[in-house]
Amino acid sequence: MFLTLDFYLDSFRILLLLLGPVPWAAWTAAASCCGDEAKRGPLPLLVAFGAGWFLFQMLAGILLGMVGLFSTTGLVLGEFALIGSGIAALSMVRGTAGLDALRSAVRWLFPMVYPESAVLRGLVWVGAITTAAVLLVPTTSFDTLSYHLPSMATWVALGNLTMFDHYYYISLYPFGWELLGSMWFLATGSDSLVYLVNLMVWAYWALSLFALCRAIGATTGKALLSTVIAVTCPIAVLTLTGVYVDVPLAAFFTAALYFAIGYHETRSLRQLALFLVSFALICSVKMSGPVYGVLIGAVLAGLELTRLPDWRSWLPGASRLRADAKYIAALLGVAFVACGYWYLRNLWNVGNPLGFVEVKIGSFVLFPAEGPIEEMVRDPARGSLLNLFDWSSPEDRFVVGREILRYFGLNLPLLLVLALGLPYTLFKGGDAPRKYGIALLFLIPITAYLYAGSPFTGDNGGRGYVITPWMGWQLRYSFPLITVLAASASISAWVLPRMLVRGLLFTGMGYTIVSVLIGTKPIKWFFVDQTLLEGFLGMWQWFAVRQASITVTCFCAALALIGGIRLLGGWPGDAPRATGRRYGRAALGVFVLLSATYFFALAHHAAKQPAYGPVIGYIREHAPAGSVVAYAQSQRGYWFVNDDWSNRVQYVPARNDDPMQWLQELVDADTSIFIIGPTREKMSAKELDWTGSGPVASCFHKVLGKDGIEDPLVFEFDAEKARALLGAR
Repeated sequence: MFLTLDFYLDSFRILLLLLGPVPWAAWTAAASCCGDEAKRGPLPLLVAFGAGWFLFQMLAGILLGMVGLFSTTGLVLGEFALIGSGIAALSMVRGTAGLDALRSAVRWLFPMVYPESAVLRGLVWVGAITTAAVLLVPTTSFDTLSYHLPSMATWVALGNLTMFDHYYYISLYPFGWELLGSMWFLATGSDSLVYLVNLMVWAYWALSLFALCRAIGATTGKALLSTVIAVTCPIAVLTLTGVYVDVPLAAFFTAALYFAIGYHETRSLRQLALFLVSFALICSVKMSGPVYGVLIGAVLAGLELTRLPDWRSWLPGASRLRADAKYIAALLGVAFVACGYWYLRNLWNVGNPLGFVEVKIGSFVLFPAEGPIEEMVRDPARGSLLNLFDWSSPEDRFVVGREILRYFGLNLPLLLVLALGLPYTLFKGGDAPRKYGIALLFLIPITAYLYAGSPFTGDNGGRGYVITPWMGWQLRYSFPLITVLAASASISAWVLPRMLVRGLLFTGMGYTIVSVLIGTKPIKWFFVDQTLLEGFLGMWQWFAVRQASITVTCFCAALALIGGIRLLGGWPGDAPRATGRRYGRAALGVFVLLSATYFFALAHHAAKQPAYGPVIGYIREHAPAGSVVAYAQSQRGYWFVNDDWSNRVQYVPARNDDPMQWLQELVDADTSIFIIGPTREKMSAKELDWTGSGPVASCFHKVLGKDGIEDPLVFEFDAEKARALLGAR
């Protein structure tokens, strides 16, 4: 039996999803430097290309959701529309300087030399370990299972970007990053691949940070060293295994700072437009994004004040304004849709673009904070680390210090040591390090304050507003600070011999690979956890018995690809044999990667039931497409979603003491299955009491579970009997 048609369709959609925004991203990069900016080198083009890819992919997802076509068919149509319109836009880029520079930038990525090549291989190993953890093992992240993945599954089931009704205040957040992840599910139908976009933005963070370090005057070695230390922090790598917005925030924050410096250096309005695009991307992934965007704007304003005596000579001419107008208008229009959609939705639904955050000017309230979560957010600083941490308490010092070492390892101490020489840079550094060193000295305390003063960095109220190890995972909110520290370390005036820099690079990469290997525990997963091992054995048995000829098929297809490319003879001016080998290896690599995603998805599917319990198997068998699974008192709503995300999950708790009203809500929701738990502690016993005895108990038939605390209670809901009971009331 050959590879199934679904495999080829999934592979086609994966490639389509990757390539769809590429023409627009190339247009963003090539058109950003059609003039003298092309002389700045490859890094500005690559960073602009990445920003364009994320921006236009986000635009496609939002437009599909707005018109109710958030489906696999809609994805294919949307990506083809992106490709066609992007090619048309790219063909209108005037001149060849930008396109030639973009081609040179792409070629610049590959002929890496020592030691950059060794460090790049180390980063690839870190990414490979993390990818295996992401694709093979179901996530146990509380936030991901509670509202990130359930929200995404609801979009797919309904075909639009409806608001998730369980966590009211969280549903008012901007969900741009969840949107990109759910598009991967549309492409493949596997929830293991929704995290691949995390790896893409992690690489983009590394690229942007390296470019930022180079732009402010760091040497290649120091820039690479600071970048590796920052992006390979254990907590940064671990966040890639769930739906978290902290690495995307850091990546777009870094890109925004880089483009702000690019505008200051070149006076190009196109660089300013890219800064605003990155600003929009920050705002589209997290509600605190506007604060960080405004902070970078303040840094740019401060830098511009240094040009104040000569400001007239820096004003762009009328011809340059006309040439830039279309590019700037197009980018800002797309950025407004991609970012503004979430805030305009809040304005329409609750009358406040920030949802639950009160907006006021002085004593005048511009947008009030209303809704059931007003009490929770009335004093958002109450749970911040800055408010809860007691310097005189040895317990607080011990907990915070231990959690920093646990989640940052030696990376953060090393960054701090390297950054200590930044003040000395103001006297001994060059012009660029001196100027930007002042800006970084301004950013370090501000970003540290924004982290420590953010809500829930110390506690969310669930532990009595005291410092506990729970705060360790919230250290991910500090990634903008890590970016600033890494940039500071790269231009620090410490005298580091070249051999010492290389030694730190290799030692750091080795340490990072080992720490990630231990932190993600793939050895335990493969050889200790018997339930997961059984899942792998079951998947391999299915492969060996029913798909025995897949290996032969892959081998023959690879030979056909390599032979076909070699017969083409290569591009003009290239040696045909060398060209054939190069493109043949690339084609084979792509095919192997696509095959790997297919088998990893099978392993992920097999591992879900051992990881999540028997409720997964029951949902697979008894929740048909279009059905509604209602639940209450649970923080694991994603457990109740079928593998193909075809059914809906809906939160239907007992809102008062009237069981008949609650029954009516279940009927109105078209409930077929009702689930209670699992929850860490019972918040209410109403649903449990009513399903066990009383006037509505006859409508529920328990099929799984014991107490609803450790494992969920699963009931079949008899809608017909419920309607009859309500009619006889």
